[in-house]
Amino acid sequence: MIYQKPEELESLESLEKLEKHPESPVRIRFPDCDPFGHLNNGRYLDYFITAREEHVQEHYGLNLFGERFQQSNWVVRQSMVSHLAPARMNDRVWIRTGLIDFSRSSLLVEGVMLDSSREEVLAVSWVDLRYIDLQTGRPRRHEPDLMAIFEAVHLPADFRFGSEKERIRDIRRGAAA
Repeated sequence: MIYQKPEELESLESLEKLEKHPESPVRIRFPDCDPFGHLNNGRYLDYFITAREEHVQEHYGLNLFGERFQQSNWVVRQSMVSHLAPARMNDRVWIRTGLIDFSRSSLLVEGVMLDSSREEVLAVSWVDLRYIDLQTGRPRRHEPDLMAIFEAVHLPADFRFGSEKERIRDIRRGAAA
């Protein structure tokens, strides 16, 4: 189910059908790799952010570069990637993203990169985003329709920057789920 317009929010059923953990396959590309054929550490975050942008468009109908977000959009406040096993050139991996926390003006998005069988966790990312007015650079509150989407897709997780090891342990336990 794709969310398209605020009037569709009148149907609680449509919100309940939104995918909470969208995922998609990605091929690791040659230009993104180091001389050893491993995905360059600096490129992991690009893969996670690109996947989330595609997931938000495909599953929630929100084009982050469309007209709606010309005045307000999200900027990265803090990010972290834990590299657990190498992703190699030309590997097909899966990237799963989810909203693990949100407030009136911020989002915490988690990304999990899995091997082709979706059994081994290769990397995990956390990106803390702030919703801002692009003219003033000041934080602003999410609109009510966005808050309704966030509430519908929110997957609460016990994560704080600095507690990555515990969260990785939890993800590995449920990776095949």
